[in-house]
Amino acid sequence: MTQNSFVIIIDLIAEFLKKKKGVLNLNENLRRNPFILHYISEIIRYWSTLNFIIKKTLRTLNELGGKDREESSILFYITYRFYFEKASLSEIKRELLLNLPHLKNHPTIRNLNAFLHKLPTFSMKIALKGKSKIEKLSIKEAIPNFLITRLLKIMDRDFLEENIRKMNTREENDFFTVRINFLPCQNREKELVRKIKDDLKKARISFLDDENVPFLFHIPIKQKKRLIKHSLYKRGLLIIQNKASAVIVFLFEPQPREKILDMCTAPGIKINQIHHQVKSTYPILGAEFHPKRAFITKNLLKKLQSENIQIINTDSTQSPIRNTILFDKILLDAPCTGSGALKHDPELKWRQNKKFLYQNVTLQKKLLENALSLLRPDGTLLYSTCSLYPEEGELQIKRIVEKLEPLPLPKWISPPYKIKNLASEGMGRLFPSIHETDGFFIAKFKKKGEYNYTSRRF
Repeated sequence: MTQNSFVIIIDLIAEFLKKKKGVLNLNENLRRNPFILHYISEIIRYWSTLNFIIKKTLRTLNELGGKDREESSILFYITYRFYFEKASLSEIKRELLLNLPHLKNHPTIRNLNAFLHKLPTFSMKIALKGKSKIEKLSIKEAIPNFLITRLLKIMDRDFLEENIRKMNTREENDFFTVRINFLPCQNREKELVRKIKDDLKKARISFLDDENVPFLFHIPIKQKKRLIKHSLYKRGLLIIQNKASAVIVFLFEPQPREKILDMCTAPGIKINQIHHQVKSTYPILGAEFHPKRAFITKNLLKKLQSENIQIINTDSTQSPIRNTILFDKILLDAPCTGSGALKHDPELKWRQNKKFLYQNVTLQKKLLENALSLLRPDGTLLYSTCSLYPEEGELQIKRIVEKLEPLPLPKWISPPYKIKNLASEGMGRLFPSIHETDGFFIAKFKKKGEYNYTSRRF
């Protein structure tokens, strides 16, 4: 690790101490630095556990906390290195003095030395004595009490712990997922797939075909750098995409000449997949509320050579689309708490609370209501959230289920939670511990009613 990288890590920890959000939205140059990305992501992932250890250790030193934000930030780094990476005290001291030379003759170094020498005496087993089972799980796995207590109402404890650990664990043998992007000029799919596989083998990039979704590969995380440098990725023939995201579009089953709306389209990966599943010149409409994200989506789709996609910057709760235009299919992958995506965005852990949940629930209700108003009778709605909470899944569908007819989902999708007076048809879930994906709720329904199809353009 370079001195500059170390200083940036300490500065970013200090920024998180100050704001508690937004730190992982690093600029592109920082994201390409594996040291910075690793330490910031993992320290934020285990933030509450580290904070617990730090406070307990400082208490034995009769200290209330770091004297300033830099010292507090260093304590988080020290604790992570010692407790999670098993670095030796001498190694950690050497890192501090090498990368922060101004500490050598500064009073702070005495505090840090005292903390380091006391840290090995910390015992998690002793520190957790007298805590409830929920508190113990929360502290050890760095998961907010709110998330645990909420999910224990509808999920078996052992299964909850399995999913929590899966979302926390990043292992060397982890995989990431890529999807083939069929460019407009390429009509021979089988030939292209064969060529891409041959090129990956020549580049010594291992891959596994996904057993559920076509044109999806899983590649060892340790080979990610090699893939990003490969021409297949640079030319946009392979796109990095979470499997759950690809599953949603696969189940959406868009068809040629259907009028399709993607209501929350940024960053554009799913609408790109829709476009290439359809294999049609018929236009597809994508809506995005945030102007910057709409602009980024347009640029990405241009780079990926996705034609006949129209992106509009609009509020999808009150869409400006004329009510004379009704869509055959609407995809609503709604904004949510991200409680199922903590592995990829650990910062979301520390936003899990009642207020954040109900902000998202309220938004989802409005989006669903507008989706139904824009969908033709007999049209298909696919609603999804990367959430483990029933409030963002089954309970949203329960409100409107009388207006819908369920459509079948594959058997490899797990059943939804059991909710009183709600049949399970048309709904399912993806779980990290079962499907090796983010946690997702998926609902696929047809709007009740009859419709005489007449072509309307938008």
